[in-house]
Amino acid sequence: QLYLLELLKPLQKEYFENSNRCMKIAEIELYFSDVISWENMKCFQREIKKSPDLFAEMISILYRKEDTESKVRELTEEEQHYIKGIYNLFDKAKFCPAEINGEVEEDQLRKWIERLELLLKKNKQSSLLSSLLGRVFAYSPVGKDKHMPCEAVRKMIEIYADDGLISEYQVSTFNERGMHGFSAGKEELQIAEKFKDNADYLSMKYPRTAEIYYGLYHNYKADAVSERERAENGWS
Repeated sequence: QLYLLELLKPLQKEYFENSNRCMKIAEIELYFSDVISWENMKCFQREIKKSPDLFAEMISILYRKEDTESKVRELTEEEQHYIKGIYNLFDKAKFCPAEINGEVEEDQLRKWIERLELLLKKNKQSSLLSSLLGRVFAYSPVGKDKHMPCEAVRKMIEIYADDGLISEYQVSTFNERGMHGFSAGKEELQIAEKFKDNADYLSMKYPRTAEIYYGLYHNYKADAVSERERAENGWS
């Protein structure tokens, strides 16, 4: 893995701004995605943030199409291995569309979403749009006002938000926390209050976005109570 990264780094640096060559390097990163971390897949990240084509291609492989007449066939061992690799890549692909150096341009984000919508429709997977948007929006950078998500993502949430988007955003945000220590509910309560402050700030101008963070607030507040009770009762 170290040897591979040493070979890729100068290529990534040299051709990052060259669309054609960067795409070629992205294909190499994709081929070795089982041994390269997401952070080191620099060209692949560039391409998937710029255009949803690679993202939609993964979705077409992993999810069934909206076609009741399609038959499920038994996969070969090679196909199973390939799909497992795509799933692992999809699982670690944590990115915000159109993000460049911590900023998201609204027009570029809108074009990315419209392109994804078109590709999903072509693949007979239109019903997946809102949940997929919820997933990627959860990895938005902070806004210029230091609140989450950034302004461009907030505007898109207000347009596209439904139960699926809101739920997936919340799940992805919760999962991003990862492993954490035992704090008898104190850590959960601090996170809950942070989400509430964020929701309060957004509530007037971005009510659907605020709804996401109020939901996270209530979930973490409930977790805080549960963790405190476990500590008081000596449960492991």
